[in-house]
Amino acid sequence: MTFPKSSFSYPVPQSVLSSFDEAWKKLKSPGAWWNAEERVAIAQATRNARSITSPTKTSSLINAQDESKTILPGLVIETINRIASDAAEITEEWVSEVTDSLSPGHYAELVAVMVNLIPIDIFCLLLGRELEPLPKPGHGSPSREIPPGLKIENAYIPWQVENWVGPNVARALSFVPMDNSTRMMLVSSMYAGGDDFLSLVWTHRKLSRPQVELIAAKTSAINECFY
Repeated sequence: MTFPKSSFSYPVPQSVLSSFDEAWKKLKSPGAWWNAEERVAIAQATRNARSITSPTKTSSLINAQDESKTILPGLVIETINRIASDAAEITEEWVSEVTDSLSPGHYAELVAVMVNLIPIDIFCLLLGRELEPLPKPGHGSPSREIPPGLKIENAYIPWQVENWVGPNVARALSFVPMDNSTRMMLVSSMYAGGDDFLSLVWTHRKLSRPQVELIAAKTSAINECFY
């Protein structure tokens, strides 16, 4: 296992550790729009961006320097920096500028790689565990597969519209089903602690659901989450 129980100083549910292991396997695999090497590079750039206390802002992505010490273009690095350290400033116009250059699929997968990495990193840091080294990239090419039923409707990029029943947060990254599935797996294990996500009353953990929701709301407010 990549995240064994013995690597933590505190007891961690196996469901959480298993979801971390699965996320690491997906990270080192090719996605729909980025190959494995690029996905791991996006993860590394995300860690780099989160270590910057005062990120340099550019007025436009067009002005982003196309110079990078990684395999990722400068525009991609600038996009990662904005999402990682200044997400509250993201606008529909900014996303349109990104997707004009990267395509909605590339943008959706880039965001998905980031949001699947960050909670794992923060979890480890909060429990006094060193960050897990990023995995060695695998092989293969992106599938370039676009799921059916996508449409721009009350969102900045296309998401699942046809036959959709459920909260918007669950379909936010439905443009990239593999990574969206990983994200919801992490949510299920870390947030609800199992199969109780839809239950309004929790008896399987020390914190009640209202207490967890209060923590979640406060965290969202601190992070300036517009959702």
